[in-house]
Amino acid sequence: MKYLVYESEMEWQEHPEFEGVLIKILQSRRDHGSMATVVMTRVPKGGEVPVHVHEGSDDILYIIDGMAEMAIDGIGNFEMQKGGCLRVPKNTKHRIFNVAKDLLLYDVWAPPTI
Repeated sequence: MKYLVYESEMEWQEHPEFEGVLIKILQSRRDHGSMATVVMTRVPKGGEVPVHVHEGSDDILYIIDGMAEMAIDGIGNFEMQKGGCLRVPKNTKHRIFNVAKDLLLYDVWAPPTI
């Protein structure tokens, strides 16, 4: 089991659900025995992440770079820009849209989804 991984040594892969979105799975229950799923996510300028829900997991996003908006059902819309950290409560619909600059995210789902 790997306890240390380097993002720079991993290849980007297509997100299994969202066209045009790329991910690197840094930690998962499946591959690492982790109690959280940790991924790097890239959404290109003009792209989007459609409405979805993480059943049973909070979604915590740290914006490494880029600019976009996120809508969280029942909570509101938020600007996403470098340095921001945003939490989406479990079982809450949310989406990323209006990606004005390539978005690079550090994304954690706890408890793990993968």
